[in-house]
Amino acid sequence: MVPTATGGAGAREPLLAVDNLRVEFAARRVVHAVRGLSYTIAPGETLGLVGESGSGKSVSALALLGLLPKRVAVEPEPRPDRRPTDH
Repeated sequence: MVPTATGGAGAREPLLAVDNLRVEFAARRVVHAVRGLSYTIAPGETLGLVGESGSGKSVSALALLGLLPKRVAVEPEPRPDRRPTDH
């Protein structure tokens, strides 16, 4: 179990944990679109990504969803370790 920001014995596993996400586009030169993004979202929490235009907000989301072209380097690879379940 991974402790959340609230911690304690009743802490639940995160719904999403991102650790050191990096996304690179190779063109004439390598473009580092996202470098070292890490966060954890626990059940009931909300996360808002804020940044300037071109700062990598949309690219980060697309990388986590696996929707970027295969030629784009994404590390670590997105893994569906935890999937929502029907209650």
